[in-house]
Amino acid sequence: MTSRTCISLVLATALAASASAAEPPRVSPAIDAASAGLVEIRSLSPRIEMDIRYAGANNFTGARVPGYEAPSCYLLAPVAKALAQVEQDLRADGFGLRIYDCYRPVRSVQAFMAWVNDP
Repeated sequence: MTSRTCISLVLATALAASASAAEPPRVSPAIDAASAGLVEIRSLSPRIEMDIRYAGANNFTGARVPGYEAPSCYLLAPVAKALAQVEQDLRADGFGLRIYDCYRPVRSVQAFMAWVNDP
């Protein structure tokens, strides 16, 4: 792994951490991904691998989780751009990224909580 790739990974992590540390959690009033500032990672990095388990039954609940209508990865634009750059750097060295989880819709969190409380 090149030093540029390492720096890119650190930068992506820092962006994600600073975005969540800057303000308390809140529910977005956005009506779609674009108005929430989210982009689908494959629009920037088409070859990135994804294993979005909540979009199918192969997860801890045993069923598709509401909010995961398709195996898509939506991220805040700065994070998506940073990961796309990391993916590009890794591909140049014969490697790549695999993403397991991305956005977490409120209705999905509510479904997780309902699952936990269902004996």
